[in-house]
Amino acid sequence: MKYVIEKGIPVAPRSGEFPFNEMQVGDSILVPWPEAKRARERAMTRNQRTKTRWVTRTVKETKTSLGGIRIWRTQ
Repeated sequence: MKYVIEKGIPVAPRSGEFPFNEMQVGDSILVPWPEAKRARERAMTRNQRTKTRWVTRTVKETKTSLGGIRIWRTQ
């Protein structure tokens, strides 16, 4: 198979990015399944690589929410 080399195509933004950079201490977000696993991994990576701290908890499904995880910025 031959591939065509193209120039000038901008990189597509990542889909499903989480707003960690905009969050202040005390803020939280609810991330529904199936994105929840990836969000938890990203939060824990931030704990290791930055001075910020994140806590995650599993949220069960309710009448108004499909469940997932809630992520808090604690530091």
